[in-house]
Amino acid sequence: MDLLFYGKDINDCLNQASKELNIPVENIKYKVLKTSGLFNRTTEIKVTLDKFNTVSEEITNQTLNDNDNFTLDNNANDSFESGIKVENGEIIIISDPNNTNNEKFTIRACDGINLKINDVLCQSKIPYPVYENDILSYTASTVESHRKMDIRISEDKMNVYSIIEYTPEYTYYLKDTSLSKNLVLRARKKPGSYPKKYTPNELKTALYNLKVRNGIIDEVLNEVCEGTLGAEILVAKGTPQVNDKEDEIKILFKQEEKNHFDVDSKEKIDYRNLNNLSNVKKGEVLAVKIPGVIGKNGSDVFGSVLPKKTSRSKPFKATKGCTISENKIIATKSGRPSEQNGVFIVNDVYSVNDVDLNTGNINFVGDVEVNNSINDGMKVHAKGRLLVRKNITSATASANGPISIMGSVINSSILAGGYDVERKIYLENLNKYYSDLTGLIDAIELLLEKSPERNIGELINVLMDKRFKNITKLSMSVLTFNISAGIQKSEILDFIRNKLMGLNTFNIKSIDELKYFKELIEEEIEITNDSLEIPIDVTLSYCQNSNIVSTGSIFITGKGQFTSKIKAFDTIEFTQEKAVARGGVLNARKCIKLKTVGSDAGVFTTLEVEKDGIITADIAYNNTVFCFGNKKKTLEVSGRNVKAFMDKDGEIIIEKFVL
Repeated sequence: MDLLFYGKDINDCLNQASKELNIPVENIKYKVLKTSGLFNRTTEIKVTLDKFNTVSEEITNQTLNDNDNFTLDNNANDSFESGIKVENGEIIIISDPNNTNNEKFTIRACDGINLKINDVLCQSKIPYPVYENDILSYTASTVESHRKMDIRISEDKMNVYSIIEYTPEYTYYLKDTSLSKNLVLRARKKPGSYPKKYTPNELKTALYNLKVRNGIIDEVLNEVCEGTLGAEILVAKGTPQVNDKEDEIKILFKQEEKNHFDVDSKEKIDYRNLNNLSNVKKGEVLAVKIPGVIGKNGSDVFGSVLPKKTSRSKPFKATKGCTISENKIIATKSGRPSEQNGVFIVNDVYSVNDVDLNTGNINFVGDVEVNNSINDGMKVHAKGRLLVRKNITSATASANGPISIMGSVINSSILAGGYDVERKIYLENLNKYYSDLTGLIDAIELLLEKSPERNIGELINVLMDKRFKNITKLSMSVLTFNISAGIQKSEILDFIRNKLMGLNTFNIKSIDELKYFKELIEEEIEITNDSLEIPIDVTLSYCQNSNIVSTGSIFITGKGQFTSKIKAFDTIEFTQEKAVARGGVLNARKCIKLKTVGSDAGVFTTLEVEKDGIITADIAYNNTVFCFGNKKKTLEVSGRNVKAFMDKDGEIIIEKFVL
C-alpha cells in the first residue's frame, strides 16, 4: 500500500509520515512525487507501507482514516517525470528525487519576457541551464501606445494624402506549456488602451509645416483623424488649370473638294461637278463664329501657379463680296464663296473657252475657268481659283486660290498661292512695335537706376509722349487689324486698351508687366510670320519640262512628271498607280509620295525634303538622289517598297527590298 504526504519540504513530509505511522524517519521508504512553487513551495512524497513489518493493517487503516494530510493511492506509478513547465503564469521546476546527480534542464526566454535565473537577467532566445535549487523569476514587458502620421504628396504636386495609424498599449504574458526538459517560453500580447487621437488642427499644422497651403479639404480632416486606421485619404487637392477653349468657326457653304481625277480612266467625267464648288446668293450667311471661352490658371497644393494653355482668337474676316455682322459672315452679292485662313470672299467667275491671242492675257480679281486650254505665250492670273479643263502649253498660270489642271502642263510655269498682303503689313508693324517697346524698357530701367522711387506709370507716360510717340500709333494699328479680323479679345488687346492708351499707362505698376507684354508681341510676330504664306494646292495630271510651285501641296493624278522642277511647301503626292517621276527635281517640306521614280536606264531624279521629312516610293531605280536638309544620298541598287528618312544621328536611312 502506498500513502501520499504533503509538506513544505521533504523533511516536513517525513516527519508527518513518522508521526502518523509511528515509524522512525530513517526506516521510511519514500519517493518524491512533486515539488512546486517559487515562494510557497509544496512537496509531495509517496510512502510504501508494505515495506514496514512493524506496522499493522489496523493501525495503518486507522491512520489513513483519521488523517487528512495524506492520500491513499493504490494506482501510483513508480515512474517519475521531471522538467520545467509554465502553469497559470508560473514557471515550475520538477526534479526527480531518485536522481542524486542534481538533474539539469534548460530554459530559453522569448521577446517580451525578461527572465532571471537567481536574479541574473537572461538574454532572449539563448538556452540557459537550470537546476532544482535555482530560483526562476520574470517580468513581462509593456509596450506603450503610440500614433503615427504619414503625409504623401503626389509627383505632380496636385494631391496630398494622409495615413494615420494608432497602436494600442499592450502587455506580454506567459503562455502555459507542458512539462519539458528544454523549455522554450512563449509569450502573448494583451492589448490595452489606445493613444490620444490626432486633432484636425494637428493634421493641418503638419500640412503647413510641409508648405501645403492650397486646397486643404477641411471637411475631411476630422474624418481622417477618426477614420479607418492605415487608410490613405485625400486631404488636400490642387486646382487644375482650365485651358482656353478656341473659337469655333462653322462654314456653311460647300468648300472645294480635291478630286484626283484620272485622265486615263474609261469612266465618263462629269466636268460640271468636278470641282464641287457652290454658289451663294446675296444675303446668305457664309459662316458663323462661336466665340471660345477664356480659361483660368490653376495652382498646386503649394500655391504655385499652373498657367493655362492660351489660345488665340481665330481670324474671322470679311473681304470682297461679303460683310461681318454679329459673328456672322454674310454675302453682299451673288457669286462663288471661298475661305483661306479665316478670310472670306465672294468671287465673280470669269469663264472662257481658250486663252489665246483672241482673248489676250487674263488678270481677273475672282475665279477663272478655262474650258479648253491656255496656249503658247499666254498668261493667266486669278485672284481667286483657276480651273483649266485641258492643257497649258508654253504659258504661265498663277492664282491666289487653288489651281486645278485636268490635262497636261508642257514647258510652262504654274504658281499657286502667295502672301497675305494685309498680314504682311501687320507683321511689319509688329516688328516696329517690338523694337520701340525694347527701347522704352531700356530707357525706363536706366532712369530707375538713378531714381528708383520714380513711378513706373508716370515714366511710361512721359517717355511715350516725348521719345516713343510711335507706340500709340502702332498700338492703334494692332487693335484695328485684330478687330477687322474678327478678334475682339486677347491678352495683347486687353493690355493695349487697359494700360497703353492715354492715361491708362498709370495702371502699369511694374516694369515686369511691360516686359511680359513685349514677350506677347514677340510670340505674335512668330505666329504671324508662320501664317504669312497662304497654303494653296495645285492638282494636275501630267507635267513636262515645267516649273510648278505651290504654297500648299501638289497632287499629280495622271501619268506623272518628266524633267520638271516641282516645289511644294507641304507635300508632293502621285496618286495614280502607274505614275512615273523621271528626271527633274522634286522639293517638298514634309513628304514626297511616289509610285515609280527614275528608270532602269539610271536617269538622275532628285528628291528633296527637310531634315524631319520622309520620302516613299513603290519602286525607286538607281541614281535616285535622296536629300534631307543639306545631306544627300544616291541610291545605288534599285528597290521596291522604299522608305527614306534621316535618323537621330543625322544619317540618311533608305529601307527597301532589292528588285
